[in-house]
Amino acid sequence: MPDEVAARSAAETVRGFLAEPDDERFDPDAALRHELLSLWADLEQARRYAINRTWSRDCARLVHRISRLTLIVGSPSWEEIDISLLETGIYQAVHEALAVDYEAPDMEQVAAVRKLIGRG
Repeated sequence: MPDEVAARSAAETVRGFLAEPDDERFDPDAALRHELLSLWADLEQARRYAINRTWSRDCARLVHRISRLTLIVGSPSWEEIDISLLETGIYQAVHEALAVDYEAPDMEQVAAVRKLIGRG
């Protein structure tokens, strides 16, 4: 019975999502850019869950996926990336390894944001 309720709830959620207008569903480039940003967010989360809170196999897998999408849609703005990925140089290293153009983060601005939000 609980599985049926969960399945019904999931189906209702999907129907509700599909009923809402969403320009990304009709713009493949926008959808890919959104997915790229989601992968960057997933990378930060994977780092937090890594045993040493630095790197894991999941992180490597995500960087591979980030790299593939970056080559297709280009680099996201550093301002859209989690601050710790900028502070550690991961964002920069990915783009340098790919040899793609990207806007390097303003590390003074990154430091100012970190000061505002604390170490978290």
